[in-house]
Amino acid sequence: MKNKNQKLAIIFPGIGYHVDKPLLYYARKIVTSLGYTCICVSYPDLSKEEIKNRLQESIQRVMKQVEEQLSDVVDTNQPQELLFISKSIGSVVSAEYRKRHNLKVPQVIYTPIQETLTYGIENAIVFHGTNDSWCNTEDLKEVCVKNNVSLQLLENANHSLEIEDVIINIEYLKKIMETTKSYLEKEF
Repeated sequence: MKNKNQKLAIIFPGIGYHVDKPLLYYARKIVTSLGYTCICVSYPDLSKEEIKNRLQESIQRVMKQVEEQLSDVVDTNQPQELLFISKSIGSVVSAEYRKRHNLKVPQVIYTPIQETLTYGIENAIVFHGTNDSWCNTEDLKEVCVKNNVSLQLLENANHSLEIEDVIINIEYLKKIMETTKSYLEKEF
């Protein structure tokens, strides 16, 4: 059954960074507190090695799974307030979904991968660690400036937006969630 006239937050996780890890867990808590119903997609047959070696082929296979999972949830012909939250490979999957359905959906993007930049990033806030090996910081800055997108950089953070110091990671997580919440409250 389609969720007509409902606020839906679609969560596109990473590989190995599932929806119960800190960034997506707390993002879900925030959007739920703002009245959204959360739908978490999954792509169980995808591995990190597959992404590195056969990204485009992997995306097309994953998209079939995502289309099936969202077919009874998202109705692009009916009014729905949609929000996409993505992490890593999920940023490419959500971008491909938006492209296929010609959607202009606000987004929260945690650690996009380089391939995400080929889709362009718009109507979003992006969080990126400067030691993230999956996406070039300078390329990401350029895309965000070009599209007037808020880019939140975390110095020395990796692809999980973490460094070696646990206490600093907790401080980073707090800042990320405060910024996420502020962005969502401002946008909606």
